[in-house]
Amino acid sequence: MVAALEAGIIILVSIALIQGFLRVGQEATAIFFILSAVALIIVHLTSFYFRWQMTPAYLVAAILLLVLIFGAQTGSIIKFASISIAVLLLPLSFALSIGFPVKTLPTPEGPHAVGVAELNRGYTPGNHIEGNSSEKRQLHLKIWYPATFDNQKKYARDTLWSDFHNSERFSRVERFFTAYLKNIETHSFKAAPIASDRAERSVLIYNHALLSTASDNTLLMEFLASHGYLIVSIRHEDQRYEYASLQENLSKEEQARDLENFKRLGADIDRKARATLSLQTYQASKTLPVIVRRRALDTEYVIDNLNSILNTIPGCMNRTCVNEHKLGLVGLSLGGAVATEFCKRDQRCQAAVNLDGGIFGTNIQAPVTIPYLMLYSELNEGGNDFLKEASGQTYEEHTIKGAMHLDFHDATFTLPALRWFRLLGQIGGEEMTHQKNELVLKFLNDNL
Repeated sequence: MVAALEAGIIILVSIALIQGFLRVGQEATAIFFILSAVALIIVHLTSFYFRWQMTPAYLVAAILLLVLIFGAQTGSIIKFASISIAVLLLPLSFALSIGFPVKTLPTPEGPHAVGVAELNRGYTPGNHIEGNSSEKRQLHLKIWYPATFDNQKKYARDTLWSDFHNSERFSRVERFFTAYLKNIETHSFKAAPIASDRAERSVLIYNHALLSTASDNTLLMEFLASHGYLIVSIRHEDQRYEYASLQENLSKEEQARDLENFKRLGADIDRKARATLSLQTYQASKTLPVIVRRRALDTEYVIDNLNSILNTIPGCMNRTCVNEHKLGLVGLSLGGAVATEFCKRDQRCQAAVNLDGGIFGTNIQAPVTIPYLMLYSELNEGGNDFLKEASGQTYEEHTIKGAMHLDFHDATFTLPALRWFRLLGQIGGEEMTHQKNELVLKFLNDNL
Protein backbone atom coordinates (compact mmCIF):
# COMPACT_ATOMS: atom_id res chain seq x y z
CA MET A 1 0.00 0.00 0.00
CA VAL A 2 2.73 2.48 0.98
CA ALA A 3 4.89 1.60 -2.05
CA ALA A 4 1.93 1.92 -4.43
CA LEU A 5 0.97 5.31 -2.98
CA GLU A 6 4.53 6.60 -3.27
CA ALA A 7 4.80 5.35 -6.84
CA GLY A 8 1.54 7.17 -7.64
CA ILE A 9 2.84 10.43 -6.14
CA ILE A 10 6.10 10.27 -8.10
CA ILE A 11 4.31 9.38 -11.37
CA LEU A 12 1.76 12.20 -11.03
CA VAL A 13 4.45 14.76 -10.15
CA SER A 14 6.56 13.57 -13.11
CA ILE A 15 3.63 13.98 -15.54
CA ALA A 16 2.90 17.43 -14.17
CA LEU A 17 6.56 18.36 -14.55
CA ILE A 18 6.68 17.18 -18.17
CA GLN A 19 3.43 18.85 -19.16
CA GLY A 20 3.69 22.08 -17.22
CA PHE A 21 7.36 22.90 -17.53
CA LEU A 22 8.46 21.22 -20.71
CA ARG A 23 5.22 22.37 -22.37
CA VAL A 24 4.06 18.94 -23.49
CA GLY A 25 0.27 19.27 -23.32
CA GLN A 26 -1.86 21.95 -21.65
CA GLU A 27 -1.01 23.82 -18.50
CA ALA A 28 -4.50 23.15 -17.14
CA THR A 29 -3.83 19.42 -17.44
CA ALA A 30 -0.59 19.87 -15.56
CA ILE A 31 -2.46 21.62 -12.74
CA PHE A 32 -4.90 18.69 -12.59
CA PHE A 33 -2.05 16.21 -12.20
CA ILE A 34 -0.23 18.24 -9.59
CA LEU A 35 -3.43 18.70 -7.56
CA SER A 36 -3.99 14.94 -7.78
CA ALA A 37 -0.45 14.43 -6.51
CA VAL A 38 -1.08 16.84 -3.62
CA ALA A 39 -4.21 14.88 -2.70
CA LEU A 40 -2.16 11.65 -2.57
CA ILE A 41 0.51 13.41 -0.51
CA ILE A 42 -2.12 14.42 2.06
CA VAL A 43 -3.30 10.79 2.24
CA HIS A 44 0.32 9.66 2.55
CA LEU A 45 1.08 12.08 5.40
CA THR A 46 -2.08 11.35 7.36
CA SER A 47 -2.28 7.59 6.92
CA PHE A 48 1.30 6.48 7.61
CA TYR A 49 4.27 7.33 9.78
CA PHE A 50 6.33 10.11 8.22
CA ARG A 51 8.48 8.93 5.32
CA TRP A 52 11.38 11.37 5.08
CA GLN A 53 12.36 9.55 1.89
CA MET A 54 9.48 11.30 0.11
CA THR A 55 10.43 14.83 1.20
CA PRO A 56 12.14 15.65 -2.13
CA ALA A 57 8.95 14.65 -3.99
CA TYR A 58 6.88 16.82 -1.64
CA LEU A 59 9.16 19.77 -2.40
CA VAL A 60 8.85 19.21 -6.16
CA ALA A 61 5.06 19.10 -5.86
CA ALA A 62 5.08 22.37 -3.91
CA ILE A 63 7.37 24.04 -6.45
CA LEU A 64 5.22 22.90 -9.37
CA LEU A 65 2.01 23.98 -7.70
CA LEU A 66 3.31 27.46 -6.92
CA VAL A 67 4.84 28.04 -10.36
CA LEU A 68 1.80 26.70 -12.22
CA ILE A 69 -0.59 28.85 -10.17
CA PHE A 70 1.54 31.99 -10.27
CA GLY A 71 3.18 31.26 -13.61
CA ALA A 72 2.23 34.59 -15.17
CA GLN A 73 4.07 36.51 -12.47
CA THR A 74 7.26 34.43 -12.57
CA GLY A 75 10.19 35.16 -14.79
CA SER A 76 12.07 32.74 -17.04
CA ILE A 77 15.01 32.54 -14.63
CA ILE A 78 12.74 31.44 -11.77
CA LYS A 79 11.07 28.87 -14.00
CA PHE A 80 14.44 27.53 -15.17
CA ALA A 81 15.68 27.28 -11.59
CA SER A 82 12.48 25.49 -10.59
CA ILE A 83 12.85 22.99 -13.43
CA SER A 84 16.47 22.32 -12.44
CA ILE A 85 15.60 21.76 -8.78
CA ALA A 86 12.64 19.52 -9.67
CA VAL A 87 14.66 17.41 -12.08
CA LEU A 88 17.26 16.81 -9.37
CA LEU A 89 14.90 16.16 -6.46
CA LEU A 90 12.41 13.79 -8.07
CA PRO A 91 14.93 11.01 -8.90
CA LEU A 92 16.38 11.42 -5.40
CA SER A 93 13.01 10.73 -3.81
CA PHE A 94 12.51 7.72 -6.07
CA ALA A 95 15.92 6.31 -5.10
CA LEU A 96 15.33 6.87 -1.38
CA SER A 97 11.91 5.25 -1.44
CA ILE A 98 13.36 2.20 -3.22
CA GLY A 99 16.47 2.03 -1.03
CA PHE A 100 14.63 2.47 2.28
CA PRO A 101 11.30 0.82 1.51
CA VAL A 102 8.31 -0.27 3.54
CA LYS A 103 8.47 -3.97 2.76
CA THR A 104 6.20 -6.87 3.59
CA LEU A 105 8.21 -9.20 5.80
CA PRO A 106 8.40 -12.87 4.80
CA THR A 107 5.81 -15.04 6.51
CA PRO A 108 7.43 -17.51 8.96
CA GLU A 109 7.30 -20.99 7.44
CA GLY A 110 6.63 -23.01 10.59
CA PRO A 111 3.28 -24.48 11.63
CA HIS A 112 2.71 -22.03 14.50
CA ALA A 113 1.58 -18.45 14.71
CA VAL A 114 4.00 -16.20 16.60
CA GLY A 115 3.36 -14.35 19.84
CA VAL A 116 5.50 -11.61 21.37
CA ALA A 117 5.84 -10.12 24.84
CA GLU A 118 8.17 -7.53 26.42
CA LEU A 119 9.29 -6.56 29.90
CA ASN A 120 12.04 -4.70 31.73
CA ARG A 121 14.25 -6.14 34.44
CA GLY A 122 17.07 -4.80 36.57
CA TYR A 123 19.52 -6.46 38.95
CA THR A 124 22.73 -5.76 40.81
CA PRO A 125 25.42 -8.34 39.99
CA GLY A 126 27.58 -7.57 43.03
CA ASN A 127 31.27 -8.52 43.11
CA HIS A 128 30.98 -10.85 40.14
CA ILE A 129 31.18 -7.95 37.69
CA GLU A 130 34.16 -5.79 36.81
CA GLY A 131 33.84 -2.14 37.72
CA ASN A 132 31.31 -0.69 40.14
CA SER A 133 29.76 -3.69 41.92
CA SER A 134 26.81 -1.58 43.12
CA GLU A 135 25.85 -0.48 39.61
CA LYS A 136 22.49 -1.86 38.55
CA ARG A 137 22.23 -3.63 35.20
CA GLN A 138 19.13 -2.63 33.24
CA LEU A 139 17.74 -5.13 30.74
CA HIS A 140 14.89 -5.00 28.26
CA LEU A 141 13.62 -8.46 27.36
CA LYS A 142 11.66 -9.35 24.25
CA ILE A 143 10.15 -12.82 23.97
CA TRP A 144 8.96 -14.61 20.84
CA TYR A 145 7.05 -17.87 21.18
CA PRO A 146 4.72 -20.23 19.27
CA ALA A 147 1.17 -18.97 19.69
CA THR A 148 -2.36 -20.11 19.00
CA PHE A 149 -5.64 -18.20 18.60
CA ASP A 150 -8.93 -18.42 16.77
CA ASN A 151 -9.14 -14.80 15.65
CA GLN A 152 -5.96 -12.87 14.97
CA LYS A 153 -7.90 -9.59 14.84
CA LYS A 154 -8.12 -9.77 18.62
CA TYR A 155 -4.36 -9.24 18.92
CA ALA A 156 -2.31 -6.27 17.75
CA ARG A 157 0.70 -6.90 15.55
CA ASP A 158 4.13 -5.79 16.63
CA THR A 159 6.01 -3.41 14.34
CA LEU A 160 9.57 -3.82 13.15
CA TRP A 161 12.24 -3.00 15.76
CA SER A 162 9.58 -1.66 18.12
CA ASP A 163 11.85 -1.77 21.18
CA PHE A 164 14.18 0.66 19.37
CA HIS A 165 11.42 3.16 18.55
CA ASN A 166 10.02 3.04 22.08
CA SER A 167 13.29 3.54 23.93
CA GLU A 168 14.48 7.00 24.92
CA ARG A 169 17.97 5.56 25.36
CA PHE A 170 18.39 5.99 21.61
CA SER A 171 18.65 9.53 20.28
CA ARG A 172 15.70 11.43 18.85
CA VAL A 173 17.55 11.81 15.55
CA GLU A 174 17.99 8.05 15.21
CA ARG A 175 14.38 7.39 16.12
CA PHE A 176 13.15 10.10 13.72
CA PHE A 177 14.96 8.64 10.72
CA THR A 178 13.80 5.10 11.52
CA ALA A 179 10.25 5.99 12.59
CA TYR A 180 8.96 5.03 9.14
CA LEU A 181 9.76 1.40 10.00
CA LYS A 182 6.68 1.51 12.25
CA ASN A 183 4.81 1.16 8.96
CA ILE A 184 6.20 -2.39 8.69
CA GLU A 185 4.12 -4.89 10.58
CA THR A 186 5.79 -8.07 11.75
CA HIS A 187 4.10 -11.47 12.00
CA SER A 188 4.25 -11.36 15.81
CA PHE A 189 1.03 -10.86 17.77
CA LYS A 190 1.21 -9.09 21.12
CA ALA A 191 0.13 -11.10 24.17
CA ALA A 192 -1.28 -13.98 22.12
CA PRO A 193 -1.66 -17.24 24.12
CA ILE A 194 1.20 -19.69 23.85
CA ALA A 195 0.50 -22.80 21.77
CA SER A 196 -0.53 -25.73 23.94
CA ASP A 197 0.29 -28.58 21.56
CA ARG A 198 3.50 -29.32 23.48
CA ALA A 199 4.05 -29.10 27.22
CA GLU A 200 7.74 -28.19 27.23
CA ARG A 201 9.68 -26.36 24.55
CA SER A 202 13.34 -25.64 23.93
CA VAL A 203 14.27 -22.15 25.03
CA LEU A 204 16.83 -19.90 23.36
CA ILE A 205 18.56 -16.83 24.75
CA TYR A 206 19.53 -14.25 22.13
CA ASN A 207 22.23 -11.57 22.56
CA HIS A 208 22.48 -8.66 20.12
CA ALA A 209 25.56 -7.03 18.62
CA LEU A 210 27.76 -4.46 20.40
CA LEU A 211 25.33 -1.53 19.96
CA SER A 212 21.92 -2.76 18.91
CA THR A 213 18.42 -3.81 19.99
CA ALA A 214 16.62 -6.92 21.17
CA SER A 215 14.75 -7.10 17.87
CA ASP A 216 17.64 -6.70 15.41
CA ASN A 217 17.01 -10.27 14.18
CA THR A 218 13.22 -10.28 14.15
CA LEU A 219 13.06 -12.35 10.96
CA LEU A 220 15.10 -15.14 12.56
CA MET A 221 13.21 -14.92 15.87
CA GLU A 222 9.82 -15.22 14.16
CA PHE A 223 11.02 -18.09 12.01
CA LEU A 224 12.29 -20.07 15.01
CA ALA A 225 9.17 -19.33 17.09
CA SER A 226 6.96 -20.53 14.24
CA HIS A 227 8.85 -23.84 14.44
CA GLY A 228 8.18 -24.24 18.15
CA TYR A 229 11.09 -22.46 19.89
CA LEU A 230 10.73 -19.90 22.65
CA ILE A 231 13.28 -17.10 22.42
CA VAL A 232 14.19 -14.53 25.07
CA SER A 233 16.17 -11.67 23.53
CA ILE A 234 18.18 -9.39 25.81
CA ARG A 235 18.75 -5.70 25.17
CA HIS A 236 21.47 -4.28 27.37
CA GLU A 237 20.07 -0.84 28.15
CA ASP A 238 23.24 1.08 29.03
CA GLN A 239 25.28 -0.34 26.17
CA ARG A 240 26.39 3.00 24.71
CA TYR A 241 27.41 4.54 28.00
CA GLU A 242 29.19 1.34 28.98
CA TYR A 243 31.17 1.14 25.74
CA ALA A 244 32.06 4.84 25.77
CA SER A 245 33.23 4.75 29.39
CA LEU A 246 35.45 1.73 28.76
CA GLN A 247 36.91 3.35 25.65
CA GLU A 248 37.76 6.47 27.65
CA ASN A 249 39.97 4.39 29.91
CA LEU A 250 42.15 3.31 27.00
CA SER A 251 45.31 5.18 26.12
CA LYS A 252 45.64 6.72 22.67
CA GLU A 253 48.14 4.01 21.80
CA GLU A 254 45.69 1.26 22.78
CA GLN A 255 42.90 2.86 20.79
CA ALA A 256 45.16 3.20 17.76
CA ARG A 257 46.25 -0.43 18.08
CA ASP A 258 42.66 -1.66 18.18
CA LEU A 259 41.73 0.43 15.13
CA GLU A 260 44.72 -0.89 13.22
CA ASN A 261 43.86 -4.51 14.08
CA PHE A 262 40.27 -4.12 12.89
CA LYS A 263 41.47 -2.35 9.75
CA ARG A 264 43.79 -5.26 8.96
CA LEU A 265 40.98 -7.76 9.59
CA GLY A 266 38.86 -5.85 7.09
CA ALA A 267 41.44 -6.48 4.34
CA ASP A 268 41.51 -9.47 2.00
CA ILE A 269 43.93 -11.83 3.74
CA ASP A 270 44.21 -15.62 3.65
CA ARG A 271 42.44 -17.84 6.17
CA LYS A 272 45.48 -18.74 8.24
CA ALA A 273 46.57 -15.12 8.56
CA ARG A 274 43.03 -14.12 9.51
CA ALA A 275 42.86 -16.72 12.29
CA THR A 276 46.21 -15.59 13.69
CA LEU A 277 45.35 -11.89 13.54
CA SER A 278 41.86 -12.50 14.99
CA LEU A 279 43.30 -14.29 18.03
CA GLN A 280 45.82 -11.48 18.56
CA THR A 281 42.99 -8.92 18.36
CA TYR A 282 40.83 -10.80 20.87
CA GLN A 283 43.74 -11.13 23.30
CA ALA A 284 44.84 -7.50 22.97
CA SER A 285 41.40 -5.92 23.46
CA LYS A 286 40.73 -4.41 26.88
CA THR A 287 37.19 -3.18 26.17
CA LEU A 288 35.16 -5.84 24.38
CA PRO A 289 36.11 -8.76 26.67
CA VAL A 290 34.79 -6.78 29.65
CA ILE A 291 31.47 -6.15 27.89
CA VAL A 292 31.23 -9.83 26.92
CA ARG A 293 31.79 -11.00 30.48
CA ARG A 294 29.20 -8.55 31.81
CA ARG A 295 26.63 -9.62 29.23
CA ALA A 296 27.30 -13.26 30.04
CA LEU A 297 26.29 -12.40 33.61
CA ASP A 298 23.16 -10.71 32.26
CA THR A 299 22.40 -13.94 30.42
CA GLU A 300 22.93 -15.92 33.60
CA TYR A 301 20.50 -13.64 35.44
CA VAL A 302 17.83 -14.16 32.76
CA ILE A 303 18.21 -17.95 32.86
CA ASP A 304 18.16 -17.99 36.66
CA ASN A 305 14.90 -16.02 36.58
CA LEU A 306 13.16 -17.68 33.66
CA ASN A 307 10.27 -18.68 35.88
CA SER A 308 9.06 -15.15 36.60
CA ILE A 309 10.11 -13.83 33.17
CA LEU A 310 8.05 -16.39 31.26
CA ASN A 311 5.00 -15.68 33.40
CA THR A 312 4.63 -12.66 31.11
CA ILE A 313 3.41 -15.01 28.37
CA PRO A 314 -0.33 -15.82 28.47
CA GLY A 315 -0.69 -19.54 29.18
CA CYS A 316 2.91 -20.02 30.40
CA MET A 317 2.91 -20.14 34.19
CA ASN A 318 5.65 -21.38 36.49
CA ARG A 319 7.99 -22.34 33.67
CA THR A 320 5.67 -25.12 32.46
CA CYS A 321 6.00 -24.11 28.82
CA VAL A 322 9.77 -24.77 28.47
CA ASN A 323 12.22 -27.54 29.15
CA GLU A 324 15.08 -26.02 31.13
CA HIS A 325 17.29 -28.91 30.05
CA LYS A 326 16.93 -27.86 26.40
CA LEU A 327 18.64 -24.48 26.50
CA GLY A 328 20.50 -22.90 23.59
CA LEU A 329 22.20 -19.55 23.03
CA VAL A 330 22.25 -17.48 19.85
CA GLY A 331 24.28 -14.33 19.35
CA LEU A 332 24.95 -11.81 16.59
CA SER A 333 28.46 -10.33 16.24
CA LEU A 334 29.60 -9.52 19.81
CA GLY A 335 26.51 -11.42 20.96
CA GLY A 336 28.15 -14.50 19.45
CA ALA A 337 31.07 -13.96 21.79
CA VAL A 338 28.61 -13.69 24.70
CA ALA A 339 27.00 -17.00 23.70
CA THR A 340 30.45 -18.60 23.50
CA GLU A 341 31.56 -17.17 26.85
CA PHE A 342 28.45 -18.34 28.66
CA CYS A 343 28.42 -21.82 27.13
CA LYS A 344 32.05 -22.44 28.02
CA ARG A 345 31.36 -22.03 31.72
CA ASP A 346 27.70 -22.92 32.31
CA GLN A 347 26.63 -26.52 31.86
CA ARG A 348 23.00 -25.51 31.34
CA CYS A 349 23.87 -24.48 27.80
CA GLN A 350 23.23 -27.37 25.42
CA ALA A 351 24.00 -25.68 22.07
CA ALA A 352 25.26 -22.34 20.77
CA VAL A 353 24.98 -20.38 17.51
CA ASN A 354 27.49 -17.65 16.67
CA LEU A 355 26.35 -15.33 13.86
CA ASP A 356 29.64 -13.99 12.47
CA GLY A 357 31.02 -12.97 15.86
CA GLY A 358 34.57 -12.83 17.18
CA ILE A 359 35.58 -14.68 20.35
CA PHE A 360 36.24 -11.90 22.84
CA GLY A 361 36.03 -12.88 26.50
CA THR A 362 37.69 -15.12 29.10
CA ASN A 363 39.76 -18.22 28.32
CA ILE A 364 39.52 -17.46 24.64
CA GLN A 365 41.33 -20.59 23.48
CA ALA A 366 39.38 -22.97 25.73
CA PRO A 367 37.26 -25.39 23.66
CA VAL A 368 33.49 -25.46 23.46
CA THR A 369 32.28 -28.88 24.54
CA ILE A 370 28.67 -28.55 23.39
CA PRO A 371 27.36 -28.47 19.77
CA TYR A 372 28.47 -25.14 18.32
CA LEU A 373 27.46 -23.54 15.01
CA MET A 374 29.70 -20.85 13.53
CA LEU A 375 28.13 -18.92 10.62
CA TYR A 376 30.57 -16.74 8.71
CA SER A 377 30.36 -13.93 6.22
CA GLU A 378 32.88 -14.34 3.40
CA LEU A 379 35.27 -11.73 4.75
CA ASN A 380 35.39 -13.22 8.25
CA GLU A 381 35.71 -16.86 7.18
CA GLY A 382 38.25 -18.72 9.33
CA GLY A 383 38.69 -15.99 11.94
CA ASN A 384 37.84 -18.41 14.76
CA ASP A 385 39.82 -21.40 13.48
CA PHE A 386 41.74 -21.58 16.76
CA LEU A 387 38.45 -22.44 18.50
CA LYS A 388 37.58 -24.95 15.81
CA GLU A 389 40.90 -26.75 16.27
CA ALA A 390 40.48 -26.82 20.05
CA SER A 391 36.86 -28.00 19.99
CA GLY A 392 36.96 -30.75 17.38
CA GLN A 393 33.73 -32.47 16.32
CA THR A 394 31.44 -30.31 18.46
CA TYR A 395 32.25 -27.35 16.20
CA GLU A 396 30.29 -26.90 12.95
CA GLU A 397 30.76 -24.04 10.50
CA HIS A 398 29.20 -22.63 7.33
CA THR A 399 30.08 -19.61 5.21
CA ILE A 400 27.28 -17.80 3.39
CA LYS A 401 28.63 -16.75 0.03
CA GLY A 402 28.12 -13.13 -0.94
CA ALA A 403 27.34 -12.10 2.65
CA MET A 404 28.96 -9.31 4.65
CA HIS A 405 28.81 -8.92 8.43
CA LEU A 406 25.67 -6.74 8.49
CA ASP A 407 23.78 -9.28 6.37
CA PHE A 408 23.28 -11.33 9.55
CA HIS A 409 21.06 -8.47 10.79
CA ASP A 410 17.48 -7.72 9.63
CA ALA A 411 19.02 -4.84 7.66
CA THR A 412 19.87 -7.26 4.85
CA PHE A 413 16.14 -7.40 4.04
CA THR A 414 14.76 -4.09 5.30
CA LEU A 415 17.51 -1.59 4.34
CA PRO A 416 18.65 -2.55 0.80
CA ALA A 417 20.17 0.92 0.24
CA LEU A 418 23.06 -0.13 2.49
CA ARG A 419 24.30 -2.19 -0.44
CA TRP A 420 24.98 1.07 -2.28
CA PHE A 421 27.53 1.90 0.43
CA ARG A 422 28.98 -1.64 0.53
CA LEU A 423 27.70 -2.23 4.05
CA LEU A 424 25.79 -5.26 2.79
CA GLY A 425 27.06 -8.00 0.51
CA GLN A 426 25.96 -9.01 -2.96
CA ILE A 427 23.61 -11.69 -1.71
CA GLY A 428 19.98 -10.60 -1.81
CA GLY A 429 18.12 -9.97 1.44
CA GLU A 430 15.53 -12.69 0.86
CA GLU A 431 18.16 -15.29 -0.01
CA MET A 432 20.36 -14.31 2.93
CA THR A 433 17.45 -14.52 5.35
CA HIS A 434 16.42 -17.90 3.97
CA GLN A 435 19.91 -19.42 4.20
CA LYS A 436 20.59 -18.11 7.70
CA ASN A 437 17.21 -19.21 9.03
CA GLU A 438 17.44 -22.71 7.56
CA LEU A 439 21.00 -23.31 8.79
CA VAL A 440 20.17 -22.20 12.32
CA LEU A 441 16.91 -24.19 12.44
CA LYS A 442 18.55 -27.41 11.22
CA PHE A 443 21.35 -27.09 13.76
CA LEU A 444 18.95 -26.46 16.64
CA ASN A 445 16.61 -29.27 15.60
CA ASP A 446 19.56 -31.66 15.45
CA ASN A 447 20.90 -30.68 18.86
CA LEU A 448 17.94 -29.48 20.97
